[in-house]
Amino acid sequence: MVFCGYASYPRAVPMFSKENLCVRSLVSPVKIAVIPNAVDTALFTPADVPLRPAAPVMVVVSRLYPRKGIDLLTEVAELSLEA
Repeated sequence: MVFCGYASYPRAVPMFSKENLCVRSLVSPVKIAVIPNAVDTALFTPADVPLRPAAPVMVVVSRLYPRKGIDLLTEVAELSLEA
């Protein structure tokens, strides 16, 4: 990030990355474009499986990285099914 000040067109994903770049590299926020997180809905669509109305549905769109806390989500999901 230190060298971001030398970049012609700095990019950040998501907004907090832009804020970090501004603070750490002293680049003006005006020069940094934010690329929003997105899902390609042509590639990822809901399955044609009927859902049980009473069943909870949980969706996570994320890379599987330990810092994201997906392990905590699975624990919470198990607890919610027991309740």
